[in-house]
Amino acid sequence: MGSVINFDTLEYAKALESKGFTVEQAEALALENKRVFNEFAESQLATKKDLFLVKDELQTEIVTLKLELAVLKWVAFSTFGIVVAIAIKIFLS
Repeated sequence: MGSVINFDTLEYAKALESKGFTVEQAEALALENKRVFNEFAESQLATKKDLFLVKDELQTEIVTLKLELAVLKWVAFSTFGIVVAIAIKIFLS
């Protein structure tokens, strides 16, 4: 995979050199920092693809929950109707 974070190693190395680092030290630090930043980003940050996958999963779960709720409402109203019918029958008997 390519760079996840846009990290200008040349600019960073030049900044380190201006602070007294040798060229070798500056280049080594720039490359290592870029590697560490990208490793962190790849393992810890969500991509748009990750977010779309989670969104799809959540939408599917919402549809499932709506169906389950509809069934529960039907069962509840059916049960209530049966209880009312039994109560009326007992009351009229």
